[in-house]
Amino acid sequence: MNKEIRKISNISSIPVLAFVILAQGFSLLCSFLFKNLAESGIEISENIQIITTYSLIYIGGGAAVCLFYKLFSDKTGLQIKQIFRKPQRSVGWIIKWGIIAWGSSLGTSLFINLIIIIIKSVFKTDFYVPNLDIGQGALATVVTIIVFSIYAPVVEETLFRGTVYRHTERLGQLFAIVFSSVMFGLMHGTVNQVFYAFVMGLGLSFIFSKTRSVFPCIIIHFCVNTTSVILTKIIGSNTLQRIENLDYVKMIAASLLSQALFGIIIAALILLIKEIKKKSKRKIKLDSGSYEISGLKKTMIFISAPVTAVAIILMIIITVLNTLLR
Repeated sequence: MNKEIRKISNISSIPVLAFVILAQGFSLLCSFLFKNLAESGIEISENIQIITTYSLIYIGGGAAVCLFYKLFSDKTGLQIKQIFRKPQRSVGWIIKWGIIAWGSSLGTSLFINLIIIIIKSVFKTDFYVPNLDIGQGALATVVTIIVFSIYAPVVEETLFRGTVYRHTERLGQLFAIVFSSVMFGLMHGTVNQVFYAFVMGLGLSFIFSKTRSVFPCIIIHFCVNTTSVILTKIIGSNTLQRIENLDYVKMIAASLLSQALFGIIIAALILLIKEIKKKSKRKIKLDSGSYEISGLKKTMIFISAPVTAVAIILMIIITVLNTLLR
């Protein structure tokens, strides 16, 4: 049994490890290439650099998914076309749980950012925070939307929900939800993103477990990223330094969008409390899988698998380096 669990673990982690390695490799390659071009007198605009880098990164993500299905489709019985289907739940159900997933991740992000602000103030240190504002002008906006609102949702949901979750589901749906979400969080590579991405992953994996379709997850992920991009484009990456320079139109737009997002947090909290009360009367139906052992023992066996251990350690190292050294 231990051998079977480790095999499931290794196969599930292969596309994640491949994605991380390819992403880091392409980032370094592009950085080296553009630096050398600049030294040779060939200037490449920041927009072109960013869309080239992220295009290669997400091509790497797509390649990781293709690698999984090419190598293991026959062994696992999983086909990629199985996830691109009509959702098995109603639109109302998807909207409800989409709000819960979105609002929970927003609340987590707000809390983590407050903690980071306190740590910065007390210890006089700094953290790297990813910048979704990659420049001004129409082209920069288009590039930002392509990267964060299209590439990321499609590739990441296909990888983490449509591939990683489905293969680990044999160990139980709850286990698969948590594991795919941990990997999804760690993949983001910065301390402020890891936690809210993990919470969002929990919601999206639960939605996938019930709908058996990646489409709702992509749409919700699109909404989350797009609102973040819009807010960042309005006020910039540093709210405290940029807010005083906003014109009234941008200030009103930022205020309305912020209130809407806060409303989503409140709505998510209310809906989640209702669902918890409702489910307390009847057990949540999540398949427990084929292996009747304790969750702790299953987890220890699972993370001891070589590929999974390497993937987790590598992503933790990248997160620490990104947070402290950038």
